[in-house]
Amino acid sequence: MVAVRRIQVHDTAAEQVVRSALKAQYHAALEMLRQGIEACPDDLWLSTSVRNAPWQIAYHTLYFTHLYLHRTSAEFRKWEGHQSGVQHEDGIAGPDDPASGMPLLPEPYTRGQVLAYLSFVDAQVDRRVDETDVFS
Repeated sequence: MVAVRRIQVHDTAAEQVVRSALKAQYHAALEMLRQGIEACPDDLWLSTSVRNAPWQIAYHTLYFTHLYLHRTSAEFRKWEGHQSGVQHEDGIAGPDDPASGMPLLPEPYTRGQVLAYLSFVDAQVDRRVDETDVFS
């Protein structure tokens, strides 16, 4: 019985260590993304000279970070500024479905919109990590 209690106490302490590390890594990664977004030259932000413009990469990163912070995809609620009604809502083009009639990608997000989404996601990190079973 004593060994079981020690394991439970140890597990609780271990969970807190893992949660703290996950939170710190999420926040650090999001801060690095913020710095990259802010440092991106204006002429490159919407550039069509690259396969995926910086707005696409940043939005895609935030979309999936936001999604994966949820325990299940059913819990996921899209950000209020999210553009639906396109074939690839995450901002990165995949194969075109000509039969869909929907645009391939959303309209480009402004730097301000992406930074607002980043703040929205960052504000959810601590609560979402605390709700996660980190050992399953």
